[in-house]
Amino acid sequence: MRTGQKQNKKSNSGFTLMEVMIAITLFATFMTVFALSFGKNRTDSTLMREDLFLQQLCENKINDLIVNPPDLKDGLTLMPEKKSYENNRTYEFEIEYKKFKIPDLNKITGNEDGEDGGDEMNSGIQQSLYKKVQESLEKIIWQVKVTVINKSTKYSYSLSAWLYNYKAELNISM
Repeated sequence: MRTGQKQNKKSNSGFTLMEVMIAITLFATFMTVFALSFGKNRTDSTLMREDLFLQQLCENKINDLIVNPPDLKDGLTLMPEKKSYENNRTYEFEIEYKKFKIPDLNKITGNEDGEDGGDEMNSGIQQSLYKKVQESLEKIIWQVKVTVINKSTKYSYSLSAWLYNYKAELNISM
């Protein structure tokens, strides 16, 4: 060997610093993604559990209203009824009633001036029949919307349904 030259020997017995840094970066990226996805799954599961519980409370309240309907009068539509559950004070429910509305037949058909291309007799009978059906349905059918709210998280869930007024007096004669 010559004494003036440096000897370059490459050692194959280990990893270089660059290889170690790349491995640590890949591992850190993998662990970050894994931890975030685990946390998101846990959060989604918790929200889904809360959502299902609120849905059950809504369904129970709507079923109670269907089995034992209130006296359906115009006064129910003024303000929503808001109460807390007796057995669980962290949840409250809100019940909102609305009368069923059917749009005007003339506006639907485009005959706002009462003009009908057919004969007047049929259109008069058709309109009076439609008016009777409209009045009857508006007396019988009511819309109800139940919203259950978790007081601590302010998370809410709503369901809507129809109620039938069996006490409504209908005039079916023409």
